[in-house]
Amino acid sequence: MSKATPATIFREHPDPGYPGRTEWNAANSDVTIDFAKLRGGRIVGSGGDKGLTRLMALRHQRAYVGVPIAPDHLDGAAAADTILAGLPPSPASLRVNIAGHGLSGMGGIGQAVINAYLAETLAIVVAALAARSQSVGLVMSGGQTGFDEAGIMAGRALGLPTMVTAPRGWRFRPGDGRDVADEEAFMARFALDSGDGGG
Repeated sequence: MSKATPATIFREHPDPGYPGRTEWNAANSDVTIDFAKLRGGRIVGSGGDKGLTRLMALRHQRAYVGVPIAPDHLDGAAAADTILAGLPPSPASLRVNIAGHGLSGMGGIGQAVINAYLAETLAIVVAALAARSQSVGLVMSGGQTGFDEAGIMAGRALGLPTMVTAPRGWRFRPGDGRDVADEEAFMARFALDSGDGGG
């Protein structure tokens, strides 16, 4: 008998820009996992030139794990090793915020490739956590294309509770780099119903 996957909860943040939901997700998780290209040989993180995702996690004194990526070589096992080394030892059930570059920052790499990478990565992490009596209790993201979207899809595939907190107006940025504010188009990317809705 297959296990039912919990519905994804979709929330609309009152800020129509990206920073508000970035901060909310960082502040309300136990750890932010941020998939980002190296800049100057180091992880600055996603969220603009200054790495807003990392800065928000630090501001709210939440754990932050920067996972360096090279768009032409996405290695799920290596990413899982980095994540496992940086996860906090408590609580027993972690609220995990998945963040990273959107499609417009991935040099033409498609969503399906990123989805497969995150699915492999998260499956390894979940199995390893179980061996140390820890689990992922919730996968969160800001609902952007790229890594945000892939994290939610990977969580659902593993039967984990998932939650998206999107900017007001359901704003997102496709691969062409132009913002779209359209609830129907936002939801269609996930091919899911909207769970128990906003807040």
